[in-house]
Amino acid sequence: MTIKSIPIAVSVYREGESPIFGEHCTRVEIDDEAAGPFIVLKQVGRDKEDVGLLRLDLDELEEITRVAVGLVNLHKAASSNEAR
Repeated sequence: MTIKSIPIAVSVYREGESPIFGEHCTRVEIDDEAAGPFIVLKQVGRDKEDVGLLRLDLDELEEITRVAVGLVNLHKAASSNEAR
């Protein structure tokens, strides 16, 4: 049996803030429910009344998009390698 690993989440955060609990931290995750990969975005440091609401400036959105495309491509490559 071969053990493998693959990143499934990346934290996008502002310099000087915590990548885990920062107020402006956005977690970009990849998920797959057997119909192909999709992206899940979570903002963990927001107030409770903001749950389910994303607040992004354009710099954050560009970085989240770059990270999301990378995660999907990595997932697709790993899936196609396992099919061989």
